[in-house]
Amino acid sequence: ALAEQLNVSRAPVREAIQILEADGLIESEPYKGKRVKPLTLKEVEELYSLREQFEAFAIRRVIEREVDVSELHTHSDAMFQAAERNDLAALNVADEAFHRSLIRLADHGLMLGFWDNLYLRIRQIMALRNSASRDLRAVAQNHPPIIAAIEKRDMILAISLISDHTRSASQIAPE
Repeated sequence: ALAEQLNVSRAPVREAIQILEADGLIESEPYKGKRVKPLTLKEVEELYSLREQFEAFAIRRVIEREVDVSELHTHSDAMFQAAERNDLAALNVADEAFHRSLIRLADHGLMLGFWDNLYLRIRQIMALRNSASRDLRAVAQNHPPIIAAIEKRDMILAISLISDHTRSASQIAPE
């Protein structure tokens, strides 16, 4: 049925489902088939405590190395534009791009690899958090102060802001 909806053969759909299952995103239910694995509160806490450490570490590296973070402005601006259009999907894309760029700017390949492995679950929680917010502009407004603190090389403030931002996202109750 899914292969027909996507107008592809069954083999690539089966392979994709196997990959998603190996990544822990899909689970098998006996006599029922496969389903998206629901997030637990423990998984949300674990993912977001790890995410907080990654982003704080990234900020430390970016500030210590005096990395140009101008591309973060591009993603932040895109969030505001999406919020003005009330476009949740575009806001999510820009939000994800902001945080991945922060990790990438740290120039730490191993951490970026770990981030990419956790990305689908992090994305799922970010989308839940953003959809739970009635005011998309409020989501966008979290990011400029983080950028400003990084640009001022105020490591304590930047890490405090990213930690508060990450912790607020971890307050989402999984469905």
